[in-house]
Amino acid sequence: MVDVLVSWRKGVKLAELSAVFPFIEFDRLSQAYEDGNPREVQWDILIEDDAFLMYRELLVKLREEAGMRELFPYFSHWTLRLSKDHQDVQAEEILIRPVADEEGFDVWSSSAPEHKSAFRTVDEAVRAALSLVGEL
Repeated sequence: MVDVLVSWRKGVKLAELSAVFPFIEFDRLSQAYEDGNPREVQWDILIEDDAFLMYRELLVKLREEAGMRELFPYFSHWTLRLSKDHQDVQAEEILIRPVADEEGFDVWSSSAPEHKSAFRTVDEAVRAALSLVGEL
């Protein structure tokens, strides 16, 4: 383990670490951080994940919007969170989740949770989320 840490601190990349130390496994997102493109890869991971099938159309349409593509998407408690800096626990986020017992999505900003609104269509939810990007 000490050799792994020494190698990593010297800047050895993940693929090489894994080749030299076969017990090391890493995922696509880890590689994406190393490559400098975690947002792009995270969008792909979530869109491809069947666990989030009910969000797939929404995720695809959100990613098509330039303002949304720049945000890091992730799920917590079945709520899609879109953040400019997901590593900052105090960073503002746009939150989207299915409306309970109905069709559509609730959309709101962490800076104004009292302004949560329900939207019946994916397109309406996307427009609502886009309107909140300036609050982040």
